[in-house]
Amino acid sequence: MQTRKSGNAQGIDVSHWQGKIDWAKVAANGISFAFIKATQNGVDERFIENARAQRRRG
Repeated sequence: MQTRKSGNAQGIDVSHWQGKIDWAKVAANGISFAFIKATQNGVDERFIENARAQRRRG
């Protein structure tokens, strides 16, 4: 695994297990991307909410 450096892109992986995500706080902490779980035996219950909220935050 690559060593983490401040210049590297930082991301998170989220699903319904993380509960409600504070996307403003995520962006303020330098996170530049997110993997959002979409399906596994059905649509993840927070997928639409997370995808829309992340998109609004850019």
